[in-house]
Amino acid sequence: MPGVRDFSLSIRKKAVIGLAVSLVAVVFIGAFSYRNLSLIKTKQHVVEIADDLSNTVLEMRRYEKNYLLYSSLKDLEENHLFLEQVKQILSGISPEIRRLSIAPELNLIGQELNAYKDALNRMAACGEEDRA
Repeated sequence: MPGVRDFSLSIRKKAVIGLAVSLVAVVFIGAFSYRNLSLIKTKQHVVEIADDLSNTVLEMRRYEKNYLLYSSLKDLEENHLFLEQVKQILSGISPEIRRLSIAPELNLIGQELNAYKDALNRMAACGEEDRA
């Protein structure tokens, strides 16, 4: 038939196209996987920080309880040391974590720690007045 073009591909061209499509798919899947692994690594780091914060806050609470039960100034000092540790952990959080959706909660934790420190100082001042 005149004017009809033959668009059939040779086996070599089909093989090259198949390899090119496969290579593009592998690169796309690799880039997607790398991005997801990077995100998982960041989130795992957040969980590690949260675990450290949790343990330190538990120690703070333990010394607070001991101070309230026994009125020991040593327990109050230990509480303040653990409070400073929590603040150091929060200030040491990397900028990549601050870009996550938990950034407002980190700021809220900092504000609550300051309020807790003020309340603890007021409580200690009342305890000193009672001892005097």
